[in-house]
Amino acid sequence: MVSKIEPGRIEINVDIFTTDEKLPDDITGKGKLIKGDEIEVSDKFAVKYPSMQPTKKSGFGEGFRFVLSVLSGVGASLIANWVWDKIKDKEVKKLIIEREVVEKEEGEVKRVIKEKIQKKFD
Repeated sequence: MVSKIEPGRIEINVDIFTTDEKLPDDITGKGKLIKGDEIEVSDKFAVKYPSMQPTKKSGFGEGFRFVLSVLSGVGASLIANWVWDKIKDKEVKKLIIEREVVEKEEGEVKRVIKEKIQKKFD
């Protein structure tokens, strides 16, 4: 599993607020998710599902966090494209990447993910 290889690994937190109850499962490609699940996307990239964060009072639907676990050598563009492909056709009310609120626009989502990955590897 990717997370067991510590050197050269970074993690990017992505918080998504949605009314689409299937979105967490669609992102990971797994059926019912359980806190702590980790899905290996490739030998250098995994998605962790640490928790569900109900936020009904915010008006943004339920929030959930997934963590991109990335080893050095994986192109930031590859990760950014993967994330965009997972959310582009979904009802995302609010998107936060590493504590930065991001508009659900292709260029913006990809730009922020690339910046966060590059910054953490520098």
